[in-house]
Amino acid sequence: MNIFQLLKHSKEIQQKIHQLKERLQSEEVEVIVGGGTLKIRANLTYEIKEVKIQPEFLKDKVVMENLIAAAYTQLTQKIQERIKELYKEILPIPMEWFTNL
Repeated sequence: MNIFQLLKHSKEIQQKIHQLKERLQSEEVEVIVGGGTLKIRANLTYEIKEVKIQPEFLKDKVVMENLIAAAYTQLTQKIQERIKELYKEILPIPMEWFTNL
């Protein structure tokens, strides 16, 4: 798609960008680490929606720190993968063109 095609379809693209923003806010991903010890759920704008920790593991600070780090890493990877999928699904143009959504 060239720049002239983009300009011709700018209204449609604006609507798709709006749709994408809504999906980023509403869609959520979840990670579970430590065999279910820690669960974190967030939307695609990295807003944490829920954290669940099994109480018996709260006493071990080192284990919890490691689980939180692992969960965060997995969560960010999942969010990034899902965002890329949504861009491909909703927008017919390269993701790099939209750095300030």
